[in-house]
Amino acid sequence: PTKNQITNTVYEMGSIFKSFTVASALNENIIDIDSKFDVRKPLKLKGKIITDFHGEERILDLEGVFTYSSNIGTAKIAQILGIDKQYNYFTNLGFKRPLDTGIFESVNPVVIPKDKVKELDLVLMSYGHSINISPMHAISALAATINDGEYIEPMVVRDEKYINRPRIKIFSKEVTNIMQNYYRNVVMEGTAKKIQSENYDIGGKTGTSNKFIDGKQNHKKVISSFISFFPINKPKYAVFVLVDEPKALEETRVWGRTAGFNAVPISKNIITQIAPILGVKSNKYKEL
Repeated sequence: PTKNQITNTVYEMGSIFKSFTVASALNENIIDIDSKFDVRKPLKLKGKIITDFHGEERILDLEGVFTYSSNIGTAKIAQILGIDKQYNYFTNLGFKRPLDTGIFESVNPVVIPKDKVKELDLVLMSYGHSINISPMHAISALAATINDGEYIEPMVVRDEKYINRPRIKIFSKEVTNIMQNYYRNVVMEGTAKKIQSENYDIGGKTGTSNKFIDGKQNHKKVISSFISFFPINKPKYAVFVLVDEPKALEETRVWGRTAGFNAVPISKNIITQIAPILGVKSNKYKEL
């Protein structure tokens, strides 16, 4: 017997949280698409040095921070956003409670109490470390960054009490339009190139983090994940794939454990199979 891995198990999700940080800061009008972030040097905080896995080592605009998944850039955005605003968005996105989807197995996310949060925690949570949520929490919240900014708690069981779910406005339509372009750019130029398809226009964001085992980070094991939306020009469907302890192929060495090498191509296979069933038109063929 195992737990329900989708609704009743929490994971440290990694860089998919950059979606929330960027969208929240845009929504608060404290940054804009022309904002610049110097990621040439690691960010030194008490207790940790923040570095970039992909290491662009230059000044990036906001789109660049998101496309190349810069931890340093995202950390600087979080410092501007601040703890109070960060936690307001976490609360509105459902990260402080179990979800009522009709599935009785529902877990409470593991979030540091706000009065215990230090600057390092603020920064780490901005790119998905030191906070644990379920896959169902993840896909529900990520959908709000592109669904005209509306958060809708998912319904899995057909029941009258779930029919008229509240639609909570979290982000402005202007913000979600920007995020839509950023998700597409991650596929075209960033960490999710392996999902590029001549049939469907897809956007998304990758995430990878070290796995916690017995309360400690295990640097030899990771969790990788990928959120994808299609068709990205008029989003209708979201797919979330999480891979627990992916193994790198010998030729890709350690980098092959990251989401771009596993969760992303898996997502492409899924979308290729389900898009015709859902009636999504192919860009290449007249038939579905």
